[in-house]
Amino acid sequence: MPSPKSPLPPGKKSASRWKKIGFGALSISVVFHVLLLIGGLYWILKSPPPPPEKKVDFLPKGGGGGGGEAPSTPKRMMSSPVDQVVNRVAALDAVGGFTLPEPDDSNLAMTSLAPLGGGLGGMGSGSGGGNGSGFGMGTGPGNGIGVGLAGGSAAKFFEMSVTASRIAYVIDFSLSMSAGGRDQLMRNELSKSIQGLDNNSQYQLIFFSGPAWVAGDKVSVDDMGEAIVKSGNSTYKWQANDVFSWEQKGSRQRPQWLTATPIEIEKSLSLIKNTQLVNGTDWESPIKMAIDMTPPPEMVFFMTDGSMSNRDMIKLGKDLARKARSRKVVLNTVSMMLDKTQDGEALKAMQFMAESTGGQFKNIGHDGKVTN
Repeated sequence: MPSPKSPLPPGKKSASRWKKIGFGALSISVVFHVLLLIGGLYWILKSPPPPPEKKVDFLPKGGGGGGGEAPSTPKRMMSSPVDQVVNRVAALDAVGGFTLPEPDDSNLAMTSLAPLGGGLGGMGSGSGGGNGSGFGMGTGPGNGIGVGLAGGSAAKFFEMSVTASRIAYVIDFSLSMSAGGRDQLMRNELSKSIQGLDNNSQYQLIFFSGPAWVAGDKVSVDDMGEAIVKSGNSTYKWQANDVFSWEQKGSRQRPQWLTATPIEIEKSLSLIKNTQLVNGTDWESPIKMAIDMTPPPEMVFFMTDGSMSNRDMIKLGKDLARKARSRKVVLNTVSMMLDKTQDGEALKAMQFMAESTGGQFKNIGHDGKVTN
């Protein structure tokens, strides 16, 4: 007969019970790690969220005419024109056996410059208003200051306005200019004209009666029709065939250009005021003297009150105009109180000289006013 099983100790009974339900060492490890995972998730979920990332806006908020909502499309910083220019300079200075690609002009944020003498364009911009931030751009007209490099001096003489870098004045100082206040009118207009010249322009004053001379020269005429012009250390001789025809004997005078500085203008104003009138009238030589200057004048202002009765004025006018055109000189002519009946040929010659060289012609009436 089998012996009855002896009872197990209390500790053995408890261990056997846990084994029956499968709670061994492996189960304990799994449960422990599950508890750790649950605790970690709880700690993560209970931590405060990080502050929201600030968005960088390159335009000011508020104002303008845009909407109050931020645009849904992401903003992209435009590449700086300076950075692109620096990159290009670096590419040009690099030494190597390859060529770096040129930057695309369409990506440059720099607008093209207008030509010198014009203004620079402008752009307008706007941004959204409201509680949100807006973004917008627009174009609009702009005004700018340009730099003028065209050059030349604006000059005016008896209502004729011209622009030139070199201007020669060929002015009648014959005795007939003393009648009717002609010489005073001439001196006033000539003074105003040179006072209006720019400082960087060049000019010269050529006076004439029978002989021709540069303002400031000493002129003497004797009763035999001989004239002596002293210019510095040089002497020039003239001989009259008659009162309306004079020839230069020996070396010819070559006027030099003056620069229109304040000091030079003051000297010229004094000469205009104090130069005496001289006998005779012949305006062929003084016009040729002006045209032959080196470099030639761009503009000539020619004024006279005399017609040469024994000369072919039409032929003379054509010859002088042809010579002027050959040196690209523009002749602007002024007739001072000439009579259309007695001096008709001279008027036609002066008008032809102006029109055929691209210049202007003005006639001064006996009242001292321009009649055309």
